[in-house]
Amino acid sequence: CQLKNENIKIGLASSSRNAPKILRRLAIIDDFDAIVDPTTLAKGKPDPDIFLTAAAMLDVSPADCAAIEDAEAGISAIKSAGMFAVGVGQGQPMLGADLVVRQTNDLTLELLHEEWEQYRIKSV
Repeated sequence: CQLKNENIKIGLASSSRNAPKILRRLAIIDDFDAIVDPTTLAKGKPDPDIFLTAAAMLDVSPADCAAIEDAEAGISAIKSAGMFAVGVGQGQPMLGADLVVRQTNDLTLELLHEEWEQYRIKSV
């Protein structure tokens, strides 16, 4: 995994209770440094708690996190958490995302770095 090679921590903040099972079946569960159990949260998306919990589990400041979402509620939650939001898809649900790609294959580490730098410059 390119992120692991760059020593970038990876967390999963999915509302799906089946996410760990899917990761195990895909044999990629060990690629994740943190997996948030949505059953332990009081509120779901668009509340930012799921993303803030993932950042805490990773021991990373929310301001230093980028999160990837495919739904409006998730993007709203990411922004409320103070994180860089990557939207996957198109149209209205992607409003508010800092970076939008049509599909996950379009998201590269190089593109993320470029957009992240622009985001950081605008935020200062």
